[in-house]
Amino acid sequence: MEYLTITLSVVAILTAIYYYYLKNLNVFKKYGIPHIPPKPIVGNFGSMMTMQSSILDIVQKVYDLCPDAKYAGMYEFTSATILLRDLDLIKSICVKNFDSFQDHRGFLDKKADPLFAGVLFFLDSEEWKSQRNLVSPVFTSSKIKTMFKLMSACAVRFADYLSKLPESEREFELKSVLSKFTNDVIATCAFGIEVDTIKDPNNELFVKGKQISNIGSFTNLMKQMMNRNMPFLANMLNLPFLPRNITDFFEDLIIDTMKTRQEKGIYRPDMLQLLMDQSNKKEGKGLTNFNIASHAFGFYFGGFDSVATQTCFVFQMLAENPDVQAKLQAEIDEVLENNNRQLTYEAISGMTYLDAVVNETMRLYGISFVLDRVSTKAFELPPAVPGAKPFTVQPRTNIWIPASAIHRDPKYYENPDKFEPERFVNDKSIINSGAFMPFGVGPRMCIGNRFALTKMKVIICHILARCEVKLSPKSRVPLEMSTSSFALQPKNGFLLRVEPRKNIPTVNVDWINGVSQ
Repeated sequence: MEYLTITLSVVAILTAIYYYYLKNLNVFKKYGIPHIPPKPIVGNFGSMMTMQSSILDIVQKVYDLCPDAKYAGMYEFTSATILLRDLDLIKSICVKNFDSFQDHRGFLDKKADPLFAGVLFFLDSEEWKSQRNLVSPVFTSSKIKTMFKLMSACAVRFADYLSKLPESEREFELKSVLSKFTNDVIATCAFGIEVDTIKDPNNELFVKGKQISNIGSFTNLMKQMMNRNMPFLANMLNLPFLPRNITDFFEDLIIDTMKTRQEKGIYRPDMLQLLMDQSNKKEGKGLTNFNIASHAFGFYFGGFDSVATQTCFVFQMLAENPDVQAKLQAEIDEVLENNNRQLTYEAISGMTYLDAVVNETMRLYGISFVLDRVSTKAFELPPAVPGAKPFTVQPRTNIWIPASAIHRDPKYYENPDKFEPERFVNDKSIINSGAFMPFGVGPRMCIGNRFALTKMKVIICHILARCEVKLSPKSRVPLEMSTSSFALQPKNGFLLRVEPRKNIPTVNVDWINGVSQ
């Protein structure tokens, strides 16, 4: 009898688990929503689990199911997810009805990752609104302009290094080198500390940054999926997304820097100082020290790997299209000639073709290739296709916006797979068309987009003023994306060659010299 009781209990538990995880697997069929039939437990993510496909591949496959559909369905394991296709519907959800779709779907345990969970991106609803209002002043154009000299000093140093490399060292994996620049910029602009990672590649900030960049690894992807789809198991295992020694290092660094500034009356025009200024507001309305530490860590997290990767894609496109590179260098040379040989904030901000090159690269290879929202209220969607039923999304339903698929849709872009920066020169309306979303859509778009763009443009200009970027015999064209990482990155990296220009134009850096780093 005891064995029978145990057996029946096990059967009951397994039946409950089966029902709980598989009850939604017919929801799209019931409402006539185009979808790929899911497999038990893994949903539509089976090929990702075996590293045969990337998430980007899976999303593209679902996007292509029905060109006339306003949205399609997919299963992130057992979670029913709506993939939006219609631009008006995207605007409705992300802008007009933002109050019903304020949040991202979390994948962090606040107890296991308190510092990381406090980053603006991961905050929900009212907490996000409050914190964003306090952090937004850090990223105005005027504030970024005050940090421009700090960025430029790093870019000058980096371009000088690349232009003087010996012949035997001019071919390399670009991201491994360019991440040293992004590390130095964040160090000086966010934390107010001076690092020269070219000379000291083992500095602790850079070492920790490389560990953070592993966030897109398959192991971390599995942790993310566990937190998203089996939170009870993730909580039970208490697995931090980032090793505790990394978050402890950044928290101590930031808190100690703040303490030193307060004790010694040090004032510096960087992100940390601007955040500290926000903490001096009326009691209960300012930022706490922990808030500041989380946001400063978020700046590093968002600006180290992603900006390095996005900039590498720009150089890859320029290497593959030397005519575009020559045209961009001509614009840089003209700006130098007309601006006292200086690459100032105003000069770089006014470069039309540079802007087009960066935008076109982000269209084809945007780091934020999928955007997400989660519903906070019940909301009725129109029928996915003519003749189907309206579909009401319930609270906590996943909504995905396939930015990369939209960026390559021939409905919105002629010759969508071709690198053509001129499209952004000839048609200024693309930026506000709703079909271009490299930094997101609506109020929850990336708050640091101006800072990221400025940092990218600074290093691009200084490198191209002195160097040419070329394909090497080891370069892969076209790039093949990795299937073992959640992040968008080439399987074999960015293997390129950098050579000094034959007639290097003079760049006046006197206006930068002496800047406090």
